Amino acid sequence: MDLPDFLADPDLTRLRERIGAPLGTFTPGILPELDLSMMEEALLKESGIEISLDAVRTDANGTLIYKNGRVVLYIRTPRGGTLPRYHICNCPKLRQMREELRFDRYTVSNREDGRFEIEREGKRILQFLPVCQYCLGTLAWEGFSHDRVSPSERARIAKAFPLRRFFDTYGRFVALNTQGASR
Repeated sequence: MDLPDFLADPDLTRLRERIGAPLGTFTPGILPELDLSMMEEALLKESGIEISLDAVRTDANGTLIYKNGRVVLYIRTPRGGTLPRYHICNCPKLRQMREELRFDRYTVSNREDGRFEIEREGKRILQFLPVCQYCLGTLAWEGFSHDRVSPSERARIAKAFPLRRFFDTYGRFVALNTQGASR
């Protein structure tokens, strides 16, 4: 059976032009690898997925993307006595980590409750983590600024950061357009 030449159909051409769909070539197998699997989606909502930092892209708005999902990033196995912060965008601290080639310890998640699975003394536990204040400043979340807000007020804002509203604002998924994201 021969298929008609859809490019020669004037009605389809007008429709394509009206909706702004470009003509292009389709390469099978390139975009599907950017789709989150059902298993990955479930892991992101629960325990997170351990990844290399180079697997995380930055959306045009600065937020973090793993495959086609908007994510937060944190260190599951903290060193020392302090708890890690989770990152919501490509802030100066994350850029420093990339420059120092510290790619090996990260976990992505899209939990909304601020509790993340971390490893302490060989056990994994759910632990509340605060958001990175550099991230809040980078996104200027609700006017957050290191220059205009006292340290105690910054800590209070970070502790009360509403992850659910973050995902409501930016969305959980991104279009599979590789031109809008970078490493």
